[in-house]
Amino acid sequence: MFKKLSPTARDVLKLAESIARQQQDDYIDTEHLLLAMAQHNRGMARQILLDCDITGDKIKAELEKMRPIKQVRDIVTGNLSASPLLKEVITDAIEMAEKFDNKNVCTEFLLFGLTRRDQTLSGRIIAQLGLTEEMVREKIAQGT
Repeated sequence: MFKKLSPTARDVLKLAESIARQQQDDYIDTEHLLLAMAQHNRGMARQILLDCDITGDKIKAELEKMRPIKQVRDIVTGNLSASPLLKEVITDAIEMAEKFDNKNVCTEFLLFGLTRRDQTLSGRIIAQLGLTEEMVREKIAQGT
């Protein structure tokens, strides 16, 4: 599954893992991926977010409103695994990339996958900030 990710998408996923560690989470989830996309300096997903006036600071603010405050815990060591929902997002991204005849799954396809998961924390944040699945699909069509 991860082998199909472009180098930039892999970098974004590594950043998502780092964000999950900073937040003392036991796994990488969709909100970590969304924040990583906004913070990473490359990738079409970042450009789509910026075009829609969605910044890392805005995502963080929404995350703080929606996510309960955690108590300090021991730091998890080793690689963090992807949550089941994040795996579904990646599967959606792979399918969308194939529809556009892309061999690699780039960040815009991962963003598309996030927009399809409105029950997730990242999906609620994306909806609150005004980004829709249709908007991302249009941007992908324009950019490929």
